Amino acid sequence: MEELSLLQDLTFREPGRVWLGLPLALLLLAAPLLSRRSLRSALLPLFLRGTALASLLLLLMDPVVPSTRHVEGRLVVIVDVSASISERGLQRQRDLIAEASGTFDLIACDAGARLSAGVTAATARIAAVPETSMETDLAAALRRAALRRQPGHALRITILSDGRPTRPGTGAAARVLREQGVEIYAFAISQDGPAARPSLRVLGLRAPSLDSRKRPFEITAAVEATAPTHARAFLYFNGALHRTLEIDLPAGRSDVTFPDLQLQPGSYRAQVWIDGDASPLDNLAGTDLVVPGTPKVLVLKGSGDPSFIAKALRLQDIEVDVHAAPGPEQLNGYDVVVVLPDAPVELLEERTEELHEFVGRHGGGLLAVGGLAGPGLARFAQSPLAVLVPLKVPPRAAPQAPPVQAPEPGPKPRIEIVEEEKEAFPITLCLLVDTSTSMGWDNKLQRAVIAAAAAARVLTREDRIAVIGFSDGVRVLVPPQRAGDPNTVLRALRNVRADVHTDMFA
Repeated sequence: MEELSLLQDLTFREPGRVWLGLPLALLLLAAPLLSRRSLRSALLPLFLRGTALASLLLLLMDPVVPSTRHVEGRLVVIVDVSASISERGLQRQRDLIAEASGTFDLIACDAGARLSAGVTAATARIAAVPETSMETDLAAALRRAALRRQPGHALRITILSDGRPTRPGTGAAARVLREQGVEIYAFAISQDGPAARPSLRVLGLRAPSLDSRKRPFEITAAVEATAPTHARAFLYFNGALHRTLEIDLPAGRSDVTFPDLQLQPGSYRAQVWIDGDASPLDNLAGTDLVVPGTPKVLVLKGSGDPSFIAKALRLQDIEVDVHAAPGPEQLNGYDVVVVLPDAPVELLEERTEELHEFVGRHGGGLLAVGGLAGPGLARFAQSPLAVLVPLKVPPRAAPQAPPVQAPEPGPKPRIEIVEEEKEAFPITLCLLVDTSTSMGWDNKLQRAVIAAAAAARVLTREDRIAVIGFSDGVRVLVPPQRAGDPNTVLRALRNVRADVHTDMFA
């Protein structure tokens, strides 16, 4: 604690008495002018009478003599160390701190507020930390300073900043503290002149749609500068610094590229921050990025041999596990569940709740294979799993084998084997994209867009593709047309937003 000197204002107990003595004062001042012939001879008597009358009026108003009182209190100094403070500004702060006497609390403010209690001018340390100085939260620093106040003691807060907070609430926090009797003083920290530091602006980011985590990618920031300058570019993923570049920017618009990037599978918020001018308010831009991992598929089988589908999936670099029925917590970690034709429905019904959670909430895929014989997909019609397979298929009887007729006796026919060139038939692929509210969770909609583009990429010009989006209603985003250009799907789904309910049957 320290003693804070507070000077009271000069006050009067009876200020209204000045109106009683004012007419008499005017009369006495005018008398020398009327009794003397020249103005010069009247100046000295006029000055003496004026001085006496002023003293008399002050005594009539009963003045309260100002005095200096000392109260016990605490001094908190808030220093702005965000990226908007240049090295010249930091040095100016150090010079001001060096003039302080006694002990005080020091709060370094950027995106947070770090307190150093009981420091002196000799022990105070002021330094910017670029990795954590993307924002300035003066409101948080004021709230942190308010916690240093003790009952019955005064609190004085001194702010050293350029006055550019990037988070709202500074004015409101200061008003609350002033209403509580806290004194707040602010000193403006000047920056380098505009001729020395041109203005920079980040216009936006470009990030690719990734279909494999094994492929390196790049992120490009569009930057605009008013004059050629040297700057630093910081790349952040989910708030953590990933890479720093030293760059020379020309005047006008240019691109800053971070090449050869690789990340673990997951969802990321990518941000690029350019440090090189005095105004950081427009130096930050961000975008969302999803890095896909290796898909995992659970194949549920019966007594048949599932090796054909497992082999086909593994050829596509997909991890495959084969089981007779899903066990407790077994669906965790899988992206798709494949139900083969001979998988017993009664065993699946025991895991109905887990399957509903897997598909409905976590966005997992469910592929039910009908088969060429037997009841096919109709076996789900009367089970609790029917809602997950939204098909109304009437049960069909197993096909009857045609009667075997005895061959008629006669000459043995000649068998001729002709090998023909096999040709792949063109296909029409229709993608149904769920755009309901639940697709907005965990970047599901963005992952659906990536999957749709990947599906369109493997088609040829002989194939056809269509895209339909559904939520409350149904919208044809891409009418049936020739495939071969995945950008058609990306352009159609670029502006799609998650919206309300899911009308899958429509």
